[in-house]
Amino acid sequence: MGFNLRLRNVPPGAHLWHADFAGQSFDYDPWADSGWDSIETVWRYPSDPRDCTTMRILVVDANSNLLVHVENLGPVRDGWSLSYDCYTGKLIECHLEGSIIDKVMLHNGATSPIPAEISVGETGQIKITCKNDDEVAQQMGAEWRIRRNNAIVAHEVVWADELVPPNYHITIKGAERVYNLLGTHKLSFQLLMNEDCPDLVDDYIGDLCTVVAEVPEPESEFRDISIHSIEPSEAEIGGTVRITARVEHRGAADVATIYAAIGIQNAWFNEKLDGEKLWSLSESTTWETFYPYVDIYISAIDPGVYDAYIKIKAPLLVSPTLYNCVTIIGVPTEPEFRGFKVAEYTKR
Repeated sequence: MGFNLRLRNVPPGAHLWHADFAGQSFDYDPWADSGWDSIETVWRYPSDPRDCTTMRILVVDANSNLLVHVENLGPVRDGWSLSYDCYTGKLIECHLEGSIIDKVMLHNGATSPIPAEISVGETGQIKITCKNDDEVAQQMGAEWRIRRNNAIVAHEVVWADELVPPNYHITIKGAERVYNLLGTHKLSFQLLMNEDCPDLVDDYIGDLCTVVAEVPEPESEFRDISIHSIEPSEAEIGGTVRITARVEHRGAADVATIYAAIGIQNAWFNEKLDGEKLWSLSESTTWETFYPYVDIYISAIDPGVYDAYIKIKAPLLVSPTLYNCVTIIGVPTEPEFRGFKVAEYTKR
């Protein structure tokens, strides 16, 4: 596994640093020698240090003046993350710092926070945003498992190609996969630092998503159409008659063409005048009653008493005929008078 070593509280002017196992450096494979590197660099040694107690650290300024020289540090154990505090002179085991700041699931063009709800058969991909909260640039990665009913259905390990600077974010994406199994899927996600000697810095263990059966788009349905009212029931040529329907609707939102006619019902309905109007109906999971209306302009038509009906054009739904419901009054061609009587008189 190896170990990591970094510096803290370096003296002013510090430019480069170096670490090794002193006289025992060559007893290891590879040699236990960091080389000279910048102050913010982490020495990532890949092999077991075997509890070495002879670690040496040197720090110099830009002119190669020695600022720190310590020896016989240890023990250094396999799998440790260490920091040397130049101010206190102590070598301590430390934990690298990073955090998960956002987690979402991408599915069929949508983005949902984890835990998400998706339809069976959808393609999903996890997207985790992470942050390096450490003081120096770090190698960041993640390992995660997706489970359903305690069975592992996916296992991935991803590492960033480059070191992540302090306070920078990275986005980790998993492979796309199709979710064909109904039920809850669990996610065990570990945010890691240092690929050679991974250090767990944050994790998420919980629900990833719930896969549900796809709910079909509700169809638009109509029923029980009838004439609710006719106003006015007596009209002159040049006037307007409003025929209002009563109809029930459920399902998806729809735009329906409402059609009404005035005429004579025989073996079939002999239409004389008609009108139509578009009506928008809102989505509803239960039957709801609507009262759409159509205005019919009374143009050239013989005076008389007429029948009426109303319908939805598509899907076709026709009301029962309402008989003798509209009276059309013609305009007389000659002046007429009626109700002639003496209203009052004055004696002279």
